[in-house]
Parts: sequence; structure tokens; C-alpha cells
Amino acid sequence: MPLRQAIAGFLKCWLDSKDECVRSAKRMANSLKVSWIAVYVENSRHFNLSEREKLIVESYFRMAKRNGADTVTLYGENAAEEILSYAKL
Repeated sequence: MPLRQAIAGFLKCWLDSKDECVRSAKRMANSLKVSWIAVYVENSRHFNLSEREKLIVESYFRMAKRNGADTVTLYGENAAEEILSYAKL
């Protein structure tokens, strides 16, 4: 059941605002009594982001930290592969 909840939370993040995504992840982690991690995968597109967009990414990381998350920045072109590799550590 936790995997289904995690998948539902991940999909919810794509549908909701990012603020709600952070709050949803916190609620899910609390209900499962587990820690949680906010991940950003930096790739070549990151360098094309405006300063405003980079500040937005940073603001979500700060929000996640305030809500109890560990934060990790990964580097690579394929976000899914990088996240899966990290999860296997």
C-alpha cells in the first residue's frame, strides 16, 4: 500500500500546484511515519532557466526543508534514471 500512496502522491504533484505538492508529500510521509526527500534533477535545461525560475526552484526546496524534508540535487539528463539510481543507494 505505501508504494501506491507514493505513486499517487507523485502523480498528484504533476496535477497540483507545487506548493500543494510539498504539503501533500509531508502529509503522506507523516501518515506513513517515514522521512521524505525533495529531489531536483539538474540537467542541461537548468542553465537555460531564467533567474526567476531558478529562484522558484530554490524556494520549493526551502519550503520542503521547512516541512521536514531532506533535499537532494542530482545531476543528469534523464530525471527518472537519476532518481531511480539514487533510490537504489
